[in-house]
Amino acid sequence: GAVSIEGSSSLRIANANTLTGVVTHSRGDLTIANENAFQKATLVTSYPETIVFEGITALSLGVLAGDGDLTLENSASAALALTFGSGNGSGVHGGEISGAGSIVKLGTGSQTFNYLNTYSGGTTVAAGPAQNDSANTAAAIQVGTDGALGQGPVAFTNTSSTSILRFNSSAELPNVISLSTAPGILNGNTTTFSQTGVLSGKISGGDATSTLFLD
Repeated sequence: GAVSIEGSSSLRIANANTLTGVVTHSRGDLTIANENAFQKATLVTSYPETIVFEGITALSLGVLAGDGDLTLENSASAALALTFGSGNGSGVHGGEISGAGSIVKLGTGSQTFNYLNTYSGGTTVAAGPAQNDSANTAAAIQVGTDGALGQGPVAFTNTSSTSILRFNSSAELPNVISLSTAPGILNGNTTTFSQTGVLSGKISGGDATSTLFLD
């Protein structure tokens, strides 16, 4: 099912839930006080509404979408680790993600970031869509603007299949990037998007099977 959070009042979610539908935060104050409140759901954020994280240092989502801002810190200013993708769906997020927290991408879906984000805890790409030999297959992470992956390091940790990071627009990523021992593809100028990607941070890790692909 689908849930829409609207109105001028406040809503606090304190229980773990197994909803697999879409939760749209359209209006009002939303406080999440359980890290599994939306563990299987698609959370759609909306600007300028805010979400407060109370008493938790981690949050699991099925898919992240929308254009609302997220601060990856709880109400006590502790860093929040945001993990999403377990629902294997794809999401597009266009709001600012800030704070001291981190992001972990799971599942077989693709995640697009279309805003200059400032979160500093780093990004881990643990899984993505199944790949073939084509440069234009779906990407685990798609970048739509400068600095979309925040200010921390970016690590590709999937050791069973290829993970692709793709630029959907001409953009620069300043992040330090590390590759796992599986093929990691950083795809900066494909025939589909015809964009120029700039990687200005250090790239390390991997082995003889790892690939840095910028065609």
